[in-house]
Amino acid sequence: MNLNELVEYIKKSEQHKYLYHFTDARNIDSIKQHGLLSKQELESRKVVPKAFGGNDLSHDLDREQGLYDYVNLCFTRNHPMAYIAQKDGRLENIRYLGICPSIILEPETKLTLNIANIPEEPCLDFAEHLMDLDLDVIYTRTKWTDPKVHARLIAAERCEILVPKFVPKKFIKVLY
Repeated sequence: MNLNELVEYIKKSEQHKYLYHFTDARNIDSIKQHGLLSKQELESRKVVPKAFGGNDLSHDLDREQGLYDYVNLCFTRNHPMAYIAQKDGRLENIRYLGICPSIILEPETKLTLNIANIPEEPCLDFAEHLMDLDLDVIYTRTKWTDPKVHARLIAAERCEILVPKFVPKKFIKVLY
């Protein structure tokens, strides 16, 4: 499978037809105006979000690891960091944006096989590491009550897509 085939595979999926970005409902108006901006782009354009999903440590790790100028996307509407951000009170009303999967065709889009800013987590070339993703557990009906399958799902939900600078508004398709 190549990236173009993955885009079509996602679009035809009964499970998830989009990639996703989680945010707080208070940020939706700004996103409608500007698109999804990396933290670096937010600063450069002097756009101040109403709520950040990440905390200071997370932002420091992003800077240290060269991720500050990327927008983080995920494969499902169940990213573990969304839960933590809500539990910690940073996000009051989590909303997921459905992003057209063709965003992965944009130059310099990367992949991580775990939460992106975990120290030592490699930022990978998407096309070269596409086969490292557990696409079956994300995009097909599996028996998630089976402990082995559930463990695969949890691991897959931690994977991230990193889009440089911003996700243009034209790629934002649905609000959940």
